[in-house]
Amino acid sequence: MSEPAVVTTPPAEGSSPAPRKDSATGGRRESRGRDPLPGAPRAWLGIPLSLSARIARGTATLRAVREAEEGTVFPLETPIGEPAELITEGTVLGRGEIVEIKRELWLRLTSLGDREDD
Repeated sequence: MSEPAVVTTPPAEGSSPAPRKDSATGGRRESRGRDPLPGAPRAWLGIPLSLSARIARGTATLRAVREAEEGTVFPLETPIGEPAELITEGTVLGRGEIVEIKRELWLRLTSLGDREDD
């Protein structure tokens, strides 16, 4: 028997974020096409990953970085409104929008995969 799907949802007012069963599927994981880890041992699925959300990119010369001081502003080349990238270990897992919930930043996924046109 398979384990129930765990879905992390934004917290309700006055509560803390906590994983919960996906009640819409009765705890079963719905297939969304391809399995991102086909043949992966079940034990791997519980390995915690460190996630990052990259919201913008830019470039600067080494000289500019060396001469930077508090208050220095670096230009970023990502237009406002572009999706943020969800990254783990340097690999883009998906894209989404940054949302604020109870004064914390969250990433709402809008696409999975490393291409923008998934």
